[in-house]
Amino acid sequence: METVDEIWNWATELNPDFEEEELTEYVTVYKNVFKYPDRVLAFQKLLTKWESSMSARPGISTLALPCWTGKDIIDNLLDYDNEWQISEGDIDVEYIYFYANNTMKDKSIESLNKDLYTGNCLLPHNDGQKDEVDSFIFITNLNNRPVRTGFWSMNGEVVGDMDLTEELNEYYDDIDLSNLEEKTNNGILDNVLNVEYNFNEALFYNAKAFHQPWIDNFYTRDNPRIMLRLSFDLQP
Repeated sequence: METVDEIWNWATELNPDFEEEELTEYVTVYKNVFKYPDRVLAFQKLLTKWESSMSARPGISTLALPCWTGKDIIDNLLDYDNEWQISEGDIDVEYIYFYANNTMKDKSIESLNKDLYTGNCLLPHNDGQKDEVDSFIFITNLNNRPVRTGFWSMNGEVVGDMDLTEELNEYYDDIDLSNLEEKTNNGILDNVLNVEYNFNEALFYNAKAFHQPWIDNFYTRDNPRIMLRLSFDLQP
């Protein structure tokens, strides 16, 4: 029986000449990630895709790949504290596709006015909020143009624990498009860093950092923002 395992290994060979630049304590940029990035882009055409529904994530994503596909990247590329243990069951690898004005299957067009952390991603979110677990995201740009990811602070803190994340979510209750400018960059919720990265470049960041993808109108359902996303948890 044929499988795609060999195709994955053929497509995703890491570049031994990759470059690494730590921007802050919570985000690092990797350049020249894959030796043959066009193969990585082509591989996603083999995968079944799901439209976002009943989720805070906008757009479309593939079915999750086996955890071993991410373990190779973690072991051979990423710099993390190896005193912590990786739970292989907590490694997720998938392609994600974002585009402007996505409303998800279960949302109306009116949701773009209120649910600003999803849809067009005008507000940040974070992932992996359990205080006792360190969570990380490695996301690679597979578009032939730069993309941007924004990082935000809530009450001066970029990396949020469970309490601060809950406080952020409560703050969102009173924000819509009409008062977005007033409610952001005001000393409470501030956009503190925007990172632009090119084709075959990636961000490695603390998943508890408040972050958001900038999705411009260039990206449509038929021409989405294509990213390869790896997430994993570390436990002491």
